[in-house]
Amino acid sequence: MLSRMRERRTDVRQTTAGTATLRECRVIYFTIRRVSISRLDLVLAQLRLYEHPLLDFSAREKGEAVEIVIQFKNPPVPVHTYVFEMHPRDLDHTQFEWTFQRQLYDCLHDYLIEMFTRTPQDRLLRQQEGL
Repeated sequence: MLSRMRERRTDVRQTTAGTATLRECRVIYFTIRRVSISRLDLVLAQLRLYEHPLLDFSAREKGEAVEIVIQFKNPPVPVHTYVFEMHPRDLDHTQFEWTFQRQLYDCLHDYLIEMFTRTPQDRLLRQQEGL
């Protein structure tokens, strides 16, 4: 089994020796694409793909990073604005679109959880209110 794996590695190296691998092509493509667009523009382009009936999304530069801002549209009660930062390594990643979506969804979850005004973990409040 181990000898077969070594043979495969050798075959792959031989077939790709004169040409770029698929991964190398993606990196080259992404690098060329990134030269012509700023990180903020990249994030703003992604945000245009998302629409939500309750939330507004925006972004702003913060050094080499980009901050994404999530605000509640016309909240019936005042709620905070959620801000998270995407670092250059995430913005420059070859799988940026998927990385962005995962981070956005994680932050949306955190934002909604932070809106709770009472949870079972608020023991003192429960005791005061007799719950």
